[in-house]
Amino acid sequence: MKIISNILFVYLIVLVLMFSFQRDFIYFPQPEIESPEFYGLNNFEETRLPNNEGVEVKAWHNDFKERETTILYFHGNAETLSNNVDLYKKLDAAGLGVFAVTYRGYGGSEGKPSETGNYIDAEAAIKTISRDIDPSKLVVVGRSLGTGIAVDLAAKHDLGGVVLISPFTSLADIGAKQFPFIPARYLLLDRYDSLQKIAKVDEKLRIVHGSKDNLVPIALGKELYNAANEPKEFITLEGVGHNDVSLDAIADNIIGFTNAR
Repeated sequence: MKIISNILFVYLIVLVLMFSFQRDFIYFPQPEIESPEFYGLNNFEETRLPNNEGVEVKAWHNDFKERETTILYFHGNAETLSNNVDLYKKLDAAGLGVFAVTYRGYGGSEGKPSETGNYIDAEAAIKTISRDIDPSKLVVVGRSLGTGIAVDLAAKHDLGGVVLISPFTSLADIGAKQFPFIPARYLLLDRYDSLQKIAKVDEKLRIVHGSKDNLVPIALGKELYNAANEPKEFITLEGVGHNDVSLDAIADNIIGFTNAR
């Protein structure tokens, strides 16, 4: 009994620590970055998204107001704006507007990352962009963590389309698969429950998922797809893992999606 008690005590301590520091396990903020020009994005500029909390988050954009279609891009978790330079270049060369947003604490942005904070900043991005173009000209794109933000935004606004790269149903589902010994569904503060929101998304949808994704299994992407409204399409990247989805593959899918609209 003493051994069992000790095991339970240690288990409870682990649960308390994981609950207390869970955002440190979820988010992986990247360090300060240089200006767009430093990375060769000579026709891009950096802006700060204002919000009523006084937390400024970085965004990079080209002359999107002059373009027929603009991509509002939310990157993956262990990334920031500078990790996607080649993607922005390819989209820009294809004639698309680009407005890419990073997250609180990422790339020199102020604050600490959270689900609520990311939603607030996404709304700030829409508000900023809408000063120059109609939201119907926006295609919102999210990768991995960014898909949770993209789905939330598309469920609230009438946009021009949605592209999700390696999406999940919810963080709770990922936590349950990655840590089956922990009641993640009951402990998570940030949930990004896309499965509950996808029915409110009426825009044309494309989901892209690697068949060998071990972090976000393709089954979760297909479950989200099955719950989504038409028109929709599912693109499988055969033999591709979660972190192996190339920027070229992302760019090609975005460009192909916008050309087919």
